[in-house]
Amino acid sequence: MIIKRTITAVILSLSCLLSLSAGDRGFEPLTTWPYVYEEFRSGTVTNYQGTEIVYDKVNLCLVNGRVHYVKDGRIMEADDRSASALRIGDDSYVRISGRFVKVLRRTANGGVVALSSVVDEEEMSRKDIGYGKSALASTQNVSLSAISGDLPFSVNKAIDVVDKEKYGGEKLAVRETKGICLNGMFIPASRADVLKIPGLDKAAVKNFIKAEKIKFSDTDDLAKLADFLYSL
Repeated sequence: MIIKRTITAVILSLSCLLSLSAGDRGFEPLTTWPYVYEEFRSGTVTNYQGTEIVYDKVNLCLVNGRVHYVKDGRIMEADDRSASALRIGDDSYVRISGRFVKVLRRTANGGVVALSSVVDEEEMSRKDIGYGKSALASTQNVSLSAISGDLPFSVNKAIDVVDKEKYGGEKLAVRETKGICLNGMFIPASRADVLKIPGLDKAAVKNFIKAEKIKFSDTDDLAKLADFLYSL
């Protein structure tokens, strides 16, 4: 009986782990679906005056960092130039230098640790699929100019059509950079980039980094650093 219960427990544990692993894999954006999320979902855009615009179906385009939404069955691009924040599902974003970055941590003193995700055009240009063509210039209804231009191929297309074609493209190379949002700038999480901040008391920052043993890959440490930078 004990052995039977043990085997059952192990099987249940393995099932949970397999399920978790599948969930952790997440969705990988494609040239035919250059979005953060696999499906459009409910979201809210907030402008600098605090006014909220609620969308039933919204997604974030990785090509230009703009908000796309569905209206009358077609994909539209939102005029988000006056937007300061975005929420899609449980995820929050802030707009920095014309793009939305995902909020990883907000600190008590107003600091923000964020993740920037952009299409790695250099990496994509190296992906040869034969005949000297890159993945982005393949016959997936996606041209290199379209994927890197201001208006991605999916805008103004029927969502049903684009949705059917979403899995037909190449994997989209995405460059993710963790960093700190400060004074309207996104500062990549590296000692060198932090010390390049204009008007910074470099000696004070160097001492803080050394004293606190800041690890630039650690979100908690970056939150400490963000608060310190805000205090200067």
